[in-house]
Amino acid sequence: TTNLYDDWYHSLIEDSNDEYWVAWMSWRKNNYDIWCSNSKDGTNWSEPIQITRNISTDWAPHLIQDSSDIYWIVFSSGRSGNKDIWYVTSADGKNWSSPIQFTTDSAEDDCPSIVQDSKGTYWIVWYSTRQEKKDIYYSSSTDGITWATPTLLSDQESTNMFPFIIQDSDDNYWITWTSDRSDGLGDIWYCTSENGNIWSTP
Repeated sequence: TTNLYDDWYHSLIEDSNDEYWVAWMSWRKNNYDIWCSNSKDGTNWSEPIQITRNISTDWAPHLIQDSSDIYWIVFSSGRSGNKDIWYVTSADGKNWSSPIQFTTDSAEDDCPSIVQDSKGTYWIVWYSTRQEKKDIYYSSSTDGITWATPTLLSDQESTNMFPFIIQDSDDNYWITWTSDRSDGLGDIWYCTSENGNIWSTP
């Protein structure tokens, strides 16, 4: 991007048609909103599309394409009165759904990451202040509509933030995040799981 305003927190994928897509937050309309652009060759990019238009701040998008070729962007927003996780979907990357609220807790929920696993289940991880400190939580859904009750992953007297989730080629789940649990400084930690329910010690 070469816009005169701030562009932050980008997420990049290559879709099933070998096109590249980037989503990010931008101040180009005098408010932080989510935007996206795509490219067939990685050099020439489409005119950015504005996805969210709320007067509140929308930030920290994470973009995927699922097995049905539907694009998903999860992001953080203050539009409900406090920080919550929201998401939008699109069949073509140009026409997007209205934002759907994913978390409704009165605590702050922030910086989500999403993946669809090999069985078609969606997983979202994020950090939350539900226990009056920043911890990692996750939830899953088999249809992308009905979601499991959020589960606490990190339970330390420390700050845990900025999670990211993948599933590897052996179908193991990995979550990485930043934590200051060892020495008061931010370090990268991870845990793994074979089923998404029982996780290794970080």
